[in-house]
Amino acid sequence: MKYEEFVKSDYYESISSLSTIASHLSFFFGITIIVILPIFTTIFYGVAGFGIGLLINFILLPFTVTTIRNAPTLKLVAFTNAVLQIVKTKGFLITTLSIINIFILLKFGLQTLVSPLMLISTNFMAIVLVYLVTKSKGNKFKIYFYSFCITPLIINSFILINFFFSYNPTKETYAFQNDLQANSRGNQESTYIFLENNKYDEYPGVRIFLDYEEMRDKKHITYTFKEGILGLRVMTEYEFNP
Repeated sequence: MKYEEFVKSDYYESISSLSTIASHLSFFFGITIIVILPIFTTIFYGVAGFGIGLLINFILLPFTVTTIRNAPTLKLVAFTNAVLQIVKTKGFLITTLSIINIFILLKFGLQTLVSPLMLISTNFMAIVLVYLVTKSKGNKFKIYFYSFCITPLIINSFILINFFFSYNPTKETYAFQNDLQANSRGNQESTYIFLENNKYDEYPGVRIFLDYEEMRDKKHITYTFKEGILGLRVMTEYEFNP
């Protein structure tokens, strides 16, 4: 490709836009560290927080000074246009839909009483089928877009419909034990739990949590289950109890 053609290509525009965004963000980050960080630490921790903010500023001073010094002249119009240019790219669309699919699967799929193996297998088979169908009929973008973005999104839409249109809440309380995980200090309790009588043993999504503190020194958990409109039960709420 000739240089004159290259600078007019979508690839060149995307790289230029990313460069503009990165340079502006680095400047904003430097200003945030110098000005805003001490303000926030003071609000949350008082006088000691102000000292902490100054200490962090001192440690990061070589980085922030270099960042601000090397930053280009701020052009908010150019920055906005660069962001819009990236938003319009095919890569941004695929990345965004992939993140949405992963979020739905982790947030709502794991709270649905369906076998993870079945859920993964359904997604895999659907993706392969659509990939084979579109392979001979579309370009590379359409193949990946419909196979790895739209197909999982359609499946996830059924998960969302089943979750948000659930009804008839019921509460169930079980004693639980934490799983143990190895670390440098030996074995430590994790946020993965086992319910009494191996209840819901086949559904790990309703037995794994993010925050250990909310279950510390607790021995029971109360679930709120609902009947999904598509026939799959969902766990909508939980509470740890003594």
